[in-house]
Amino acid sequence: MEVAVFFPDLDLDVEMTNSQPAEPLAIGDGVTVSWHVPLIKSGDIPKTIEVAFQLAAAVGGGIALNVVANVITDWLMRRFKGRAEKLVIERQEVEFEAGAIKRIVLETITQDTGR
Repeated sequence: MEVAVFFPDLDLDVEMTNSQPAEPLAIGDGVTVSWHVPLIKSGDIPKTIEVAFQLAAAVGGGIALNVVANVITDWLMRRFKGRAEKLVIERQEVEFEAGAIKRIVLETITQDTGR
């Protein structure tokens, strides 16, 4: 699942760049995450972080989709709430609110897995 986070917070830029994992990072219940902070900065264009969640182990292992959606939603909220100005999940802009994020994550996982 592809997510883009847009933000004006320079401290977040440094934090995410310095913590960028070499391998996907386990965040719970078979879900891993990796991110990339593009180096290109330009005038009025807000900085972005490209986040990818890997779900194969979780979804293939029979973990409930609701549990997977909670893991992803919680990670995004803890990491970016109050610091991001826009969140895009699978090319769909999402309000930065837990319920809205979880709904889109569940829809995306359901479509991808057919469950």
